[in-house]
Amino acid sequence: MDPRKTNARRGYAEREQKRKLAREQAASEWQYVTQEGKMNTNERKFPWWVLIVLGVLVLSSCCCISGISGILFPRQAAPVAQETEAPVIPTKAPVVVEPTPAPVIPTEDPVVEPTQASVTPVSCETIEVSKDGGNTWTSAGLALETESVYDIGNRVTWTSRSFLVDKAPDVELTDAELKIVENTWLKVRLNACNTNVVVFTHGIKIDDLKFDKGALFDLGDGYQEFDIRNGEVILWFDIQHQDKDLLRIVKEIRNGNFDIKSRLGLAVTDSLKDKLPEDILVGVQIVLLPK
Repeated sequence: MDPRKTNARRGYAEREQKRKLAREQAASEWQYVTQEGKMNTNERKFPWWVLIVLGVLVLSSCCCISGISGILFPRQAAPVAQETEAPVIPTKAPVVVEPTPAPVIPTEDPVVEPTQASVTPVSCETIEVSKDGGNTWTSAGLALETESVYDIGNRVTWTSRSFLVDKAPDVELTDAELKIVENTWLKVRLNACNTNVVVFTHGIKIDDLKFDKGALFDLGDGYQEFDIRNGEVILWFDIQHQDKDLLRIVKEIRNGNFDIKSRLGLAVTDSLKDKLPEDILVGVQIVLLPK
């Protein structure tokens, strides 16, 4: 074997051994330095994990508080202005509300016991008379037709004399009978449906009006009540015959008859004054009767 080659290989091995040892020593020293550096670094390093934990806790608290305040005090979203068309409101005619009628409370009519003095309807063209103050009534009118000779017209007539004294109209009365006719007041009620009422009498009372010195009244038509003394009542079917009969009454006022012995202080309704002669109207009281 060549000693030079052997020495070369041995030198080479020794150098390699030295380099290996050097590398191992260097590696060992680097490892030590690194570990020491790490130790020093670990000793000086701030505990960042504490900040992270605190941050998480703070964020969690904020979220909880925000959630609770949102529940307790909800925020209203700011209105977003949008362009909208004006709403078209249909107009309606005003509704007229009629007044509510007052409630009708039914009440029972009082029960009135019928009495003899109660007024009962009177038939048309009927005259009823009472001599006991209206307790009892008697149908007393006499219907007369037109007489061909005298033509005095259709009428219904009644006199105090015919009701109080049972004598014919052309028979003179005694003083006692005349006194009864002159002084007795009678109640009269009638219903002139299709006729006109004329009264010629010594005395008449209509409601609060009283004429006691003679009266010639046109009372018109309809239902009527009055008191009469020594008089006559005629229901005329036509005005023509009514006016013709006034001539008879004027003659009796001037000359008297079985019951009239002196001039009357006459009262005449306004509707008859133009149908009477002027001499009859001298000193006459013209009367306007209420309707």
